[in-house]
This record gives sequence, C-alpha cells and structure tokens, in this order.
Amino acid sequence: MLMNQMFWDFMENASMIIEWVSFYLIISQFSPKKRKNKQEVYSFIVIIIFSILLKVLNVYPNERIVICFFIGLIYYKFNFKVNNIKCIMISLIFWLFMLTVEALSISFIVKINSLVNVSELLGKNIYRMETMILSKVILISLIMVVRCLKFRVDIGIRVDIGKGDFIYILTPIATNIIIILVIFGYAFKGGREGFGDNVSIFFVSILLLLSNMSLMFIVSKIIKNNKLKLENEFIKDKLEMEYKYYSNLKDNQEKVKRLYHDIKNHIACIEGNNKETGIRKKYIDSLNSEIDKLNLGFNTGNEVLDVILNNKREKCMENNISLKVFIDFSKVNFIEYFDICTIFSNCIDNAIEACKKIKDNNRYINLKGNCVNNFYVIKIENSKTNKVKKLNGDFLTDKKDKFLHGIGLKNIRLALEKYNGEIIIEPLDDKFILKMLIPINQEKEA
Repeated sequence: MLMNQMFWDFMENASMIIEWVSFYLIISQFSPKKRKNKQEVYSFIVIIIFSILLKVLNVYPNERIVICFFIGLIYYKFNFKVNNIKCIMISLIFWLFMLTVEALSISFIVKINSLVNVSELLGKNIYRMETMILSKVILISLIMVVRCLKFRVDIGIRVDIGKGDFIYILTPIATNIIIILVIFGYAFKGGREGFGDNVSIFFVSILLLLSNMSLMFIVSKIIKNNKLKLENEFIKDKLEMEYKYYSNLKDNQEKVKRLYHDIKNHIACIEGNNKETGIRKKYIDSLNSEIDKLNLGFNTGNEVLDVILNNKREKCMENNISLKVFIDFSKVNFIEYFDICTIFSNCIDNAIEACKKIKDNNRYINLKGNCVNNFYVIKIENSKTNKVKKLNGDFLTDKKDKFLHGIGLKNIRLALEKYNGEIIIEPLDDKFILKMLIPINQEKEA
C-alpha cells in the first residue's frame, strides 16, 4: 500500500484539504462573513481545485506555499468583512504556525526514528506517513483549542494598528516563514554538512515556536493597549459631558434667579397689553419658550445617565427631534458607568441618525425603562424611513460610516453580555424598536 501512488495522492490531497479547512476555521473565528453560504462553498472548492492543480504541475513546494498564501488572502478578503491589514496579519500568522507545526513534526519523526537524513521523509515510506499524520493532528488540535477558548480579536472593539506597528509585526512573521522554508529546502536536499544533525533542526524548530509565541504576546499587548486607549478616550469624553452639563446647570440656575426677580415686570407688561391680543400671545409664547430652555434636566436616579440624556437632548433639539424619556434607573445600581455610556449613547445615537433621514416633522425618540418580574426592560423606539436589511444575523445600515455603526450595535451586545442581558431588535415599516433585558438580581462587583 505504501508503494501505491494513488494512496500517496490521496494522503497529500487530504492533508491539503485539512490545511485549508483549518485556515477557514481560523478566519471565520476572527471575522464575520459577508457572502452567502453557497458563494462561500463555491469559492472554497475553487481554491481546493487550484491547490491540487499546483501539485499536479509539480510546482516547487516553497513556491506553492507562497502562491497558496496569496490565494488565501483573496479568499479571505472576498468572503469576509475584514480590512487589508487584518487580512494580511491573520493569514501570515496562520501560515507561520502551520509551517512551525510541520517543522516540529519532521524533527520529532526524524529524532524518534534515528534517521540519518531528513530527505528520507520524501520517500514512499512509513516515516513520511507518520509525519503527515502527526502534523495534521497537531494542527487540528491547535485549531480546536483556539476555537474552544475563543481566542480572538473582538470585532466589537476597534483595534487600530498603525502602519508603523504593522511593519514591526510583519517583519518577524515574514522572517520566520522564510527561515522555515530555507531550512526545509536545505534539509530535504540532503548531503549538506550540518543539516544531517537532527538535533540542530529540532532545536531550531523549538526556537521558532518560542519566537512565534513571543510575537503573539507582543500582538496581544498592542491590542490591549489600543483597547485601554479607546476606553480612556471614552472616559475623557464622558467627563467633558459631565462638566458641560453641570456648567449649564449652574447657568440655568442663575437665569432662574434673574427671571424670578423680573417676573412681576413681565406680568405687568402682559397686563398692559390686554387690549392687543396678538401682541400679548406672542409675548407669552416668547416667555414660555425661555422658561422651557431652563429645564434643569432629567432625574433618572443615575447621574451618568442624566448627563448622557441631557447631552442627547441637545442634539435632538438641534435636529427637531422629539425626545421623551420615562425611565427610573435607580434600581439598576450594578452596571458600571462605562457600560451605561456604551449602552445608552450608542442606541440613542443610532436613533438620532435614523430620525435625521426623515424629511417631515415626524421625528421622535421614546425611551422607556421599567422593572418586569426580575428583569429591567429598556425600550427605545424611533421613527424611520429607510429599510433595514439583515445579513448573517447582523443588521446592515445605509450610513456612510458602516464600520462605526456596526461597532455601536456590537458594543451594546458586549456590554449587555457582561450582565447576562439580551438585546431584541424589531424593525417595522415606519419605526425601529430596540429592547434590552437585564436581570436585576445582581450585585455590583467590588
């Protein structure tokens, strides 16, 4: 059986399919799909056929790896929602780890069988089969670990890797891949002094693995630093909102005092114009308008939420949007301030954007919150005219900045998940309803 060419063709093709399936499992863990399942399957079959064709044409292994890398890039970009930098990064890291696994498997088989030369693995023998099986078992195991642990860059949080950082990360990854390819090339040619030493190859493979682990640690640190930077900017914005709110509150109180002292004069003016009904009505309307502006704000039972609502009310007034709030948030004392900002700021901002598309005066946002059984239910309803589309479970938008809109909804979900909450979206013809359910029997962490 080991001398049968059909058997080895089957083994190599099966090994190649496992590699592509592993690639698919990794990229699907890091990025959402943008194509229908049928289109995705067709394109996957195309890359399998193309890879088999490369083998039939006897393309040199190292060149075949480079070609497959670019094929993978095209497949990733075509079928998934991903930017160019992330596409290249994840693809490079996958191929780097796959080659490292191959190197470790080869070194282990050579060492355990006391082979004289690595080139013996090229023959139709049990050693070659052992290497193929071991490498694919390790690869599949690592993929399953990654998926089970959900080790991923969360797309709900923007990770901003600049061009400089990208070059710093790209350089060691590309270097490691080239080193592995060079080692394979020299080792399989055989007859070269130094490469017959199996122990050396084994230790080089270990060093490459440690280098890759170190690289992943650096990448994770960059991601964490970007996340902290984003959180700090968010907190800074919140503090600025609070300062603006309390400054306005102080100004309004001063205006109320002045209006109180002048109220008798205003009444006298109104009485003096009792014969001119039109003038009197206009004067009263003007006075009421000034009093309405002195509204001291919301009282939801949560200071941070009050600040957010006052800030959003100003935006609504600027865009002629009616904002009505009926919410008592005093019993929900376990949600962190940062998450309150995330939940309410994003959902109200999305509602404002939807209302701004309405040309007539039917612009409204209704926000309600109350306890139902053991849940706190938040309901936000807004008028709309645009149609809401859905793809792969995600709601799409016609906003120019689709990325930021998607981040808003995903950040709301992430914030709610921390408190075992759920989000329900009900898009109707003329309005959009978003409901959030949060269990209230929770204690705030110290």
